[in-house]
Amino acid sequence: MLIHFILILKPEWFLFGIGFNIQGNHNKLSYSLYSLVCSLGNPSPWVNYIQSILNNCGLSYVWTSQCLGINANWLKRAIELCYQDQFQQHWHSIIDNSNKCSIYRMFKSKFQFESYLNNVPFKLRKYLTKFRCRSTQIPVEAGIFIGVERYHRLCTLCPLHVLGDEFHYIFQCTYFSVERNLYISQQYSNNPSAFKMDVLFNVNGLDLVNLCKFIKCILSKFS
Repeated sequence: MLIHFILILKPEWFLFGIGFNIQGNHNKLSYSLYSLVCSLGNPSPWVNYIQSILNNCGLSYVWTSQCLGINANWLKRAIELCYQDQFQQHWHSIIDNSNKCSIYRMFKSKFQFESYLNNVPFKLRKYLTKFRCRSTQIPVEAGIFIGVERYHRLCTLCPLHVLGDEFHYIFQCTYFSVERNLYISQQYSNNPSAFKMDVLFNVNGLDLVNLCKFIKCILSKFS
């Protein structure tokens, strides 16, 4: 029964409890359970998982020493920071190497909460969110589902004969010239670039609201 109980314990219980168990009160049940697991030659995959976590964080010596001389609170924080850093590196790698994120990476450089989610009414915010995440039916995305090669997913609304992606519809497509002049300041629309895309999609106030309205016009054509 005791072994069955140990096997279902969460790895976090072992991980953040090791320091307290080894250096703390040896009469506690948690210390007895941990000692039993170790004495049986790591019968639980959870214990191996804990060792793997420490190895991945460059903390193999913590496992080897069984936390002797290690502050448990420090250990918890060190692992938390390490996994946050590893996750963000993986996140950046995915964005940098994904064709689907070719526009997204122009304006999304940090893994953080976006303020527009709190600052724009939902009825407008949803259009910006869809556009940012490429959850739309514009040619660059719609072509995926009908087997069209990326370089053939061209805009059919204007004569420019270019890829129908978010950058094109925000800055270039002549079909939306009237709406663009109405909602997008010339400081952004003149001589468009990746830098201006970044600035525009991270603005606040009226410029942000107008961007949402313009995107709403664009997406209404592809609904």
